[in-house]
Amino acid sequence: MRLTEPYKWLLWAVFAAASVGAALILAKLHDGVEAGSYEYVRKAQDLFDKGKTGESIRYMEKAYEASGDNKDIQANLINAYSAYSSELIRSGDHDKAVEFMQKAAEIREDRATMQNLAIAYSKRAVRSVKNKDLAGAKADFENARNAASQFEAASEDLAISLFNDGAEEFRMDRADTAVLFLKESSLARENPLTYRLLGNIYYKKTEYRKARFYFGKALSADPKDKAARRDLQKVTKEIRLSGREESRGLAHFELRYDKGILVNADIVKEVMERCYADVGKDLGYYPGSKTVVFLYTQKDFRDIFKVSSMTRAFYDGNIRIPLPDTNLSKEEFSEYLYHEYTHAVVSALTENNCTIWFNEGLAVRQMYKAREAALSGNLGRFIDKAEITIAALDNAFADRSGDEEKLGMYYLVAYTAVKYIVDSWGLEGIRSILKRIKSGQHVINAIDDEFLLSEKEFEKRWREYVAGKYLQ
Repeated sequence: MRLTEPYKWLLWAVFAAASVGAALILAKLHDGVEAGSYEYVRKAQDLFDKGKTGESIRYMEKAYEASGDNKDIQANLINAYSAYSSELIRSGDHDKAVEFMQKAAEIREDRATMQNLAIAYSKRAVRSVKNKDLAGAKADFENARNAASQFEAASEDLAISLFNDGAEEFRMDRADTAVLFLKESSLARENPLTYRLLGNIYYKKTEYRKARFYFGKALSADPKDKAARRDLQKVTKEIRLSGREESRGLAHFELRYDKGILVNADIVKEVMERCYADVGKDLGYYPGSKTVVFLYTQKDFRDIFKVSSMTRAFYDGNIRIPLPDTNLSKEEFSEYLYHEYTHAVVSALTENNCTIWFNEGLAVRQMYKAREAALSGNLGRFIDKAEITIAALDNAFADRSGDEEKLGMYYLVAYTAVKYIVDSWGLEGIRSILKRIKSGQHVINAIDDEFLLSEKEFEKRWREYVAGKYLQ
């Protein structure tokens, strides 16, 4: 996206080639414009080099007051205002950020200036939403659209910025604000990606008719979008199933299933409550909201989700488990639930920042915790040909379209990495790593900082652990 590091480069563009820029302005000033403007530009450049951006702007303003018709000085001041506005947004001073972009627009209303003004308004609106000032947010969203509407590219960039804000809110599991930002993005400029994300949010919230509406809009906007078509088909089937759905509210879960499925309510309740307590205790986190668990027949599960035969269940914001055609054993249901509920807890605990292999390693550990000894006794023959490195894990989980048997092997390799940490530093080591991941650290940086082990040293010790415990 074009707006990941907005405006900063503009201020450097003003001053990076200082001698060339100053010489150009000075030459024009010598042709009869106020010569003192050159001295203001020189002081502005000197202050900028010292990191005093605000003071630098004041001297650029003096140059503009003295030689306001000079286009180079106009451009320099507009760019300086834009860059400073970006700095103010990052520091949280959104009111001043808007003020400086309004000053830039008073000098010249071009595409870049109006785009930057629109984004300054939108960022202040985002802040207002988070401060529960919905009236202020509404006014600023409207101001943003009006500023950008003069230029098609400015409207597009505003829409991208708001889409990114919405996607980040969704990643942080703040669905309501995500929906607000995405709808504002679509008002600035329609985009099928925005509609698809709105559909996914409502799908996660199990508001299937709203999800169908937005998947339909995504497909209408781009009839060649195969993913939108699959999503629309999926949610349409879910709506049909929901008409004969049974729902049971438990203390920490909401269970939903077809009325025609025979479910032993006592066993399900016992397993769910034990799972909530066990996983929460091990990971040191108990989600505040209920986790929704859907049970499907094998036929409906494969028909709706089109997943591989290897997939026994999955978590997509809700837990989805296919029941076997024969009776589901208590042990089998426990394994499915523990694995997927671990994903739910890790997702909430780390705000969706956790690396896939670490997440899967934790889920496999919780899944087999009750019979870990049996797993350990057979694990060696499954991973004897595996590459015991972080890079191999990353690659295996990045490409899920390959050999399913090989991917299954790397689920076990991920488990050994987690087991090595538990056996070396205890569950507190796992909890500390997860807290660091939540703060934005990659798992390898978290391991380095928490255990004072580089990636290379961690891998060396992990391989020695695997060889001694599983490959003898």
